[in-house]
Amino acid sequence: MSVKHPVTVVVPVYRGLRQTKSCLESVLASELNGAEVLVINDASPEPEVAQYCKELGRKSLVTLIENPKNLGFVATVNKAMIAKQGCDIVLLNSDTMVAGDWLECLRGAAYSRPKVATVTPFSNNAEICSFPLFCQNNRLYENESVSLLQGAFSVANRHQTLELPTAVGFCMFIRRQCLDAIGLFDEEAFGRGYGEENDFCLRATAAGWLHLLCADCFVFHEGNVSFQQDKVELTGHAERVIRERYPDYFSDVARFIAEDPLLPLRERAVRQLAATGWRLSKLFDGYPDDHLEDHLFMQTTITPNAAQVLDQLLRSDEPALLFITHCWGGGVEQHVQTLVGLVDCHVVVMRGLGDGGIELGFYLKGGEQEIIRAGGFDKVGLPNWLAVLKTIRIGRVHLHHIHGWPSSLIELILGLDVPLDITLHDYYLVSPQYHLTENGPVCSDSSWPREQAAWQRRLLPLVKKAERVIAPSSQVKARVGDAFPGVNITFKPHPEYVEASGPVYKVVVLGALTEEKGLRQVESVAKLAAERAPQIAITLIGYPTHPTDAPIVITGDYAADELPRLLAQEKPDAIWFPAQVPETYSFTLSHAMASGLPIVASSLGALEDRLGAYPLAKLLAANSLPSEWLEALKLAVDYSETGSVVYADTRDAYRQWYLEPPLKQTAQASADTVAVLEQLQCFPAPASDPDRPIRSLFEFGIRTHHSGVLREVQRRLQFLDDTETEVAGMQAYRALNEELQQYRPLKEVVEGLKHELRQAAEDARSLEVGYEVKLNAAEETIQLYDQNLSLAKDGIVELQQQAEKAQAYINKLEEEFKLTVESKDTQINALNTRIDQIARSFSWRVTRPLRVLKRVVFKSADLAQILLKHSLRPASYYRLASLVRRGQWRSILARLGMEVQGRQVQQNAMDEADAQAQKKVEQFEAFAQAVPENEPLPPVVLVTSAEPVVSIVIPVYGEHGTTHQCLRSIATYPPKVPYEVVIADDCSPESAEEVLSEVDGVRFCRGEKNLGFVGNTNAGASMAKGEYLVLLNNDTIVCAGAFDRLLATFSEHRDVGLVGAKLLNADGSLQEAGGIIWRDGSGWNWGRGQSAADPRFNYVRDADYCSGAVLAIRTDVFAELGGFDEYYMPAYYEDTDLAFRIREKGLRVVYQPAAEVFHIEGVSHGRDENSGVKAHQVTNGKKFFERWKSVLASHSDNAVEPENEANRYSKGNVLVIEACMITPDQDSGSIRMLNLLKILRDEGYHVTFVADNLEYREKVVAELNALGIEVLYNDWAGSVRRVLRKRGPTLDAIFISRHYIASQYLALARAVAPKAKLIFDTVDLHFVREEREAELSGDQALKAQAAVTKRKELELIRNCDITLVVSEFEKQLLADIVPEARVEIVSNIHSHTPERPDYEQREGILFVGGFRHPPNIDAVQWYAKEVMPHVQRLLPGVVTTIIGSHMPDSIKALANENLQILGFVEDIEPELQGARVSIAPLRYGAGVKGKVNEAMNYGIPVVATACAVEGMHTVDGEDVLVAEQPEAFAEAIARVYQNAELWRRISAGGVRNLESHFSPDAARPAIRRTMS
Repeated sequence: MSVKHPVTVVVPVYRGLRQTKSCLESVLASELNGAEVLVINDASPEPEVAQYCKELGRKSLVTLIENPKNLGFVATVNKAMIAKQGCDIVLLNSDTMVAGDWLECLRGAAYSRPKVATVTPFSNNAEICSFPLFCQNNRLYENESVSLLQGAFSVANRHQTLELPTAVGFCMFIRRQCLDAIGLFDEEAFGRGYGEENDFCLRATAAGWLHLLCADCFVFHEGNVSFQQDKVELTGHAERVIRERYPDYFSDVARFIAEDPLLPLRERAVRQLAATGWRLSKLFDGYPDDHLEDHLFMQTTITPNAAQVLDQLLRSDEPALLFITHCWGGGVEQHVQTLVGLVDCHVVVMRGLGDGGIELGFYLKGGEQEIIRAGGFDKVGLPNWLAVLKTIRIGRVHLHHIHGWPSSLIELILGLDVPLDITLHDYYLVSPQYHLTENGPVCSDSSWPREQAAWQRRLLPLVKKAERVIAPSSQVKARVGDAFPGVNITFKPHPEYVEASGPVYKVVVLGALTEEKGLRQVESVAKLAAERAPQIAITLIGYPTHPTDAPIVITGDYAADELPRLLAQEKPDAIWFPAQVPETYSFTLSHAMASGLPIVASSLGALEDRLGAYPLAKLLAANSLPSEWLEALKLAVDYSETGSVVYADTRDAYRQWYLEPPLKQTAQASADTVAVLEQLQCFPAPASDPDRPIRSLFEFGIRTHHSGVLREVQRRLQFLDDTETEVAGMQAYRALNEELQQYRPLKEVVEGLKHELRQAAEDARSLEVGYEVKLNAAEETIQLYDQNLSLAKDGIVELQQQAEKAQAYINKLEEEFKLTVESKDTQINALNTRIDQIARSFSWRVTRPLRVLKRVVFKSADLAQILLKHSLRPASYYRLASLVRRGQWRSILARLGMEVQGRQVQQNAMDEADAQAQKKVEQFEAFAQAVPENEPLPPVVLVTSAEPVVSIVIPVYGEHGTTHQCLRSIATYPPKVPYEVVIADDCSPESAEEVLSEVDGVRFCRGEKNLGFVGNTNAGASMAKGEYLVLLNNDTIVCAGAFDRLLATFSEHRDVGLVGAKLLNADGSLQEAGGIIWRDGSGWNWGRGQSAADPRFNYVRDADYCSGAVLAIRTDVFAELGGFDEYYMPAYYEDTDLAFRIREKGLRVVYQPAAEVFHIEGVSHGRDENSGVKAHQVTNGKKFFERWKSVLASHSDNAVEPENEANRYSKGNVLVIEACMITPDQDSGSIRMLNLLKILRDEGYHVTFVADNLEYREKVVAELNALGIEVLYNDWAGSVRRVLRKRGPTLDAIFISRHYIASQYLALARAVAPKAKLIFDTVDLHFVREEREAELSGDQALKAQAAVTKRKELELIRNCDITLVVSEFEKQLLADIVPEARVEIVSNIHSHTPERPDYEQREGILFVGGFRHPPNIDAVQWYAKEVMPHVQRLLPGVVTTIIGSHMPDSIKALANENLQILGFVEDIEPELQGARVSIAPLRYGAGVKGKVNEAMNYGIPVVATACAVEGMHTVDGEDVLVAEQPEAFAEAIARVYQNAELWRRISAGGVRNLESHFSPDAARPAIRRTMS
């Protein structure tokens, strides 16, 4: 039994007073249970740190050791471990914080097993022990969070441990027994720090010790405080040493990370926190909960594509086939793949890998397929695997082979309880020798019987269960039939398709193929040939210098003298030299010419010179397109398309036979994909096969070109670090280690006994010393208390004296205050004078940085959150790198400043929205305040008209006080158009006209008898004079603008028949946002009781019906329909029926959220459905159902998927993701996006827009909502990831703009939105713009950045379903680079038609463009410095105006009397209508330029560079003037500025260009094709 030693907590200190204080205060406040705290000051360069440590030592709170000079971390901790002989050691960094029983948890883990060397706790920043995000630095709010987390871990993972490959040194419990056996840290190798704990742990591991995670302990770790300046150098050195000493260490850690066995422990902690009411976002700075879920619960080796395919399979209603086979490939795999292609259903293929490993192949009906590899298939894991498979709707099992499977496979198949087929590919049912030979393949799994008779008995249950045992030959049928008499075996040859191919034309390329010699050209042409000329085969006699996946046959390297034989052996039809750089000679060309074969080559260098006289040569430009190269090769080989001849095709007949027995219809599939994925994660990774040495596998694969073997080699090498140059012999190392283990037990027993004796003696000495220390400490404490008591007494006297002085000072201040009040004017004047002096003083200017710092500190919290957000996003690194390479440091700081300000603006906007909502409630309460009984109603004046546009009809029956409140609200917030108010009195006991006699401007109508709500409303409507009719309940109070928004809906949207309002409850919550009618005729008030600010309820949309409390309709339409149908008299369902009749007429029923009206329910008819008028709600509901049941048949059952039902009149659901909130008043990209959203909405889609930064802008959001577009923002969205996960299954299309946004969400979108079409909106091709900028500047860093961008954009284009570009140039460019991609052009879209003043009414030159766009900065600088001098010479006194948002100081500094710099202008229309010439002096860029479109739209002639009008269908001199050089550019400006005839021609041409190519009508066909 191990002896527990006393514990010393060692805290080495070097830098960071704040961190050191937090650490030591937390340690001293925690449960130390007698443990000593030893602080070692390693000659800290910070005096305050040293002073603090001394103070703790002086108070005997810690033991202090001070190094006279800096020794470095390793030597310092060694010194502590030597000083504390006989003690277990906890090495605790000085930038940590602990809480509660942390130390006892560590100590308990350390003694939970016999040979534990080290123990590490969980932490926010501890690499493999990090929480909540694995292997990340999770920033923690420091205050009480540490104790909360310690408590959560202590409960969730009580006494739980898990083996680690190594400890993590921030907090490391080391058992003294191990320390004595292994030795101290290696000072010589690791110097000042980093890596020493890994080396120690690996030495301990080699000696048989364990390293554990203490799962019930959490310690906060800030990180990089002491060595933050030297970390890179120190860690680099440590890595080199570790790699040299322990070659397998990094691959072992990589394997541990890939498996992530800590995941369940982290998950339990998260759930414990949730159970106690704590959300992770409240504990960890900058991490929203959905982001944590992404990393915490989805960390898996399963790829996003595999997750998506699995998700589709789980959600499918169709049963799937399960094929069970081995992993050998060959004929069995060929047959399996043939069946996968034949059957018209989903297929799951399980391949046994041996040792419990499984390869799961998912092959969906639509063609998608993915592979997942897992382990753990054995008797113990069988129930879990069975549970996973039962979540899939398996309709039939087809067994092809049992090799690689344990015998528990039989229980799996029987446990699935579905029909079974067995195909006999050999004699595996008969014998473990599958070919019935001693030397053939044999079953190697020990769980199977070895004897043939026992083997057959074990398999008999499967044979009996099988509906079909299929034998492809009569011989195998007979042999298996003998072994299993009575079993019906069907003779059925395998299905196959065999054809004799037509002639193949072989083109060879010679030598080592580099990019300079045309590697990329060969790849492109090979891929193109596979599509357009499939009988052309390209062979490389040689090898490529980069791996390639193009369809090229590669023969490999060769000796020079072998080339003639290889050429003769290959028998090519032509030879190709696609060099991209001039060659000086080319020996391979000599061999090619000697062959007498046709040669196709680049017209460069020696190739062009030497082939000039060769009769069969065809020379092309080196940069020819792939299609041009292919045509030349086809001519060279005399290509003709010849079809193949079919020899045999039994597939259709086999398919018909195979699918005759139906698949079993199993229970509804599970849709909880995440749960299934997590279950798969619980299985261990499949083990590699030790019988196949990697070296022999590699040689076998190279020599045989066996693809399966080569894949296995690749899999085994995946754990090697990318920097590895050698592979160590692990098998020999393990064998030696096992041999050493045989001798270790005896030695350990002897050493253990010796050690126990030494420990006993040391323990006795330690106890004696400990008692003396405690006695001395107690005596010193008593003396200290005496001293403090004496000091306290003295302090009380001193405080009394100070109090007397303070009172005297207060009296003096009161006197001075009186004097101050009397002379305030004089003092204020003097103070103003002094302020002026200070502001001009030297000290004021010197202290300016401190005042700036103060402002920065106040904003630091926002800044920290913004920096943290960007640190987690790859897109931010990309944009940062782009700005850094341009040297735009000011832009970086400006961008951060804008984001900080933006966060504050966002918060202010949300606060303002909340305040407005509260103000509405207060206004409602003011209107709803009842007039005391027996008091007359106060006067109300309604300014109505005898010729109204709108008639407001209010049906009433009694409740005149309520009607008065309604009228007061109308008087306060009347329509802007002329209106009238009609009160329809349904024979109230007291006449409404008499009671409301003090109300002016109202017309009353009163019938002779009570007609009920329906008849009374119709009577009032018959008196209406207005074009529009608003039916308004008397128990309503209207808000500002409600009538205007109701009426505007008719003009803003097409085919509108009926408009309803947003109804609010008295507390401001939502009462109704349009209604939903279910299949049974019952209704829902959509959104009832929820927040009125929720974006789901704040966009215009079609609804089943809108409440009759507020309805707007054309008066003639209401009359034509006969008003409310009296079939529903006296009341209820009349409004719903009206809505359905409106739709039957071909018109729309629209909900208008901007028309807000408070509705006091139940005032007229009460709420009891069993009595009074309210009782008709039930009976009329039945009438309504009978009338409309044929329409209702397409509706869902009650409460089923209300989100979808609320948008039932949409074609589908579209999500649009942009980088930030659009700003149509600031940039053309936003105008394009706004019109794209409009078109999608006009096409009938439910469109949801979300900005990646979740930005909220009230004006833009209101504009989009009014168009019928849902906008998610701030907390209502949470994050784009949360939106995707929540909406994904219902989405039909996802538009993602800009490559740096799309790259973040594409994989998740594929996984969670299986039926959605993914559309990548490039906005412009960023890589084209960057390439041009790099070419213009000559900057190699920018060139490299452009290459990275190009790779990313092209990868996205390949992975998305459709790509949108803005010009024909970009589409053609992509057709050449990515010919397989589907690309559509959706260019700039302009729908606004402004006034266009003529030539004489205009003056000046105008540039408009946003300055977040680097090409615009360059353009204005070039114009100001190079072009302006010529303009001033040609047009003296003419002013150029520069307008644009986010303008940097470098542009502002260009201002002079001829160059007006305005920056952002709120209303730019006067400038556009007043300018005579617009300029677009861009020297680089990509896409279509909005500034040019905008100028054309306003009729301003544009002078531009060719780059600025690229892809815009312009003609120089007809609709634009184009110039490149500064002087020519200025001359073009002057020419059109001074020539009215030319001006008018260019102006009219620009308008025609815009209408032809950049209008909604021009864009709509491409959008329709995209969505089709």
